[in-house]
Amino acid sequence: MIKLIIFDITNVITESYPISYFIQRLSIKYKINVNVLNDKILNDLKIGYDNNELLFEQFLNGICKTVNVKNGEKDIAQDMLESLGVRKFMIDILLKLKTQGYCLGYMTNRTKLILDLIEFVVSKQLFCIKITAAEVGAKKPSQEIYDRLELLSKNVVISNDEIIFIDDKTENLKPARKMGMKTIEYINKDMLLVDLERYGICV
Repeated sequence: MIKLIIFDITNVITESYPISYFIQRLSIKYKINVNVLNDKILNDLKIGYDNNELLFEQFLNGICKTVNVKNGEKDIAQDMLESLGVRKFMIDILLKLKTQGYCLGYMTNRTKLILDLIEFVVSKQLFCIKITAAEVGAKKPSQEIYDRLELLSKNVVISNDEIIFIDDKTENLKPARKMGMKTIEYINKDMLLVDLERYGICV
């Protein structure tokens, strides 16, 4: 029986849009020079967030102060959600899976920004297992990052054969499969739903 579903981020939960799209959107919306925003948001706030010196809410609050908007965290988060290409149907799928009692997690070569953003927007903690390449010191498909997944899964009493790992790259699925995990290669929404149903999961 499947208990844990692990998602990749880029090209699965989100399109592969750079954060510069978000900066450009803020520049147009609030009529602030792009270089000023880059300096404050990317070279100051985001570095603090990536280094775990700022919580995500503090990161958003810092952006609000930069664009001189009070209590605008929800609007800023929505702008970020749209600018970074977060797929709304994936948020719906995550919420349905969580409601059905599945443990959710992510394993990504990128930062945790997208996932913290989604949790903020839906006002709900979705992910019980969070793995980034930066924290592990290795990127997929290196074995070290899969070993971290196995370790964290055992901590919540979940074995490898109770895990589904979803990624858009075949080479990233092979190590998980060798360890006895179920895998889904993400192609599109419809195929994902079919593949999940193949494992007895209807959303």
